[in-house]
Amino acid sequence: MLNDQEWEELVKTDIENEAELFGVFGKFASPEYASMGPMSQEMIRNAMLAACSDADIYSREITQRLSLPFSPITNPQLFFTTLRKAIAD
Repeated sequence: MLNDQEWEELVKTDIENEAELFGVFGKFASPEYASMGPMSQEMIRNAMLAACSDADIYSREITQRLSLPFSPITNPQLFFTTLRKAIAD
């Protein structure tokens, strides 16, 4: 769970900038992912692969349901591909 300061930091993220996204995912998502068990990690990897696929409708539906501090996600494939790379590092 993000505190107010972390949320405010993420609000300022340029979600069209892959390097910026990679940095915030590395800071916030990677440690959370690393703390999960192997089955949970596999489920997340599979979900990321599905979201990164050509099924743009699927990834857009996911982003509409998430409560994120980012501006609206206009490029879901960039968002999820970068997240997948960050948690794999």
